[in-house]
Amino acid sequence: MQSDVFTATTEQDIPGAPSSVKALAMSEDAILISWQYPEEPNGVIIQYTVYIKELDRSREVAPASHKVNALQTSHHVESLNTKSRYEFWVTAHTAIGEGASSQKVTMSPTQRTPAKIASFDEVFVAVAKQVNFSKHQFQSGYTVNRKFHK
Repeated sequence: MQSDVFTATTEQDIPGAPSSVKALAMSEDAILISWQYPEEPNGVIIQYTVYIKELDRSREVAPASHKVNALQTSHHVESLNTKSRYEFWVTAHTAIGEGASSQKVTMSPTQRTPAKIASFDEVFVAVAKQVNFSKHQFQSGYTVNRKFHK
């Protein structure tokens, strides 16, 4: 006996935190912040907010923030104080509101920019249609007689 299939769509909610936040010194006054999409978007991500807090100040100062397009997962922060240390974190937004903060990362701008990768590893899966090779002669002299299936 088969049962009926019911499909339900839930309303949007605030998103989870962006993950894997990285900071990469780009120059003596610039740092690149990058992150990954939230594991629990809970709707359509419409923008990100990157927060920047200078840590080496004698008095407490509110963090600066920059709005970032939802299609971007990085932000280049410029005009930083070379002698200061900065703390960065990111939030995602849906139509409902701003979600949880990512983990914080700390970095100082530097003249010596280390060799680092600012992007993330992604898993790409390629699905191929059936391809038949039958006794094709290649310039190297090898003969292929194989079938590849999905």
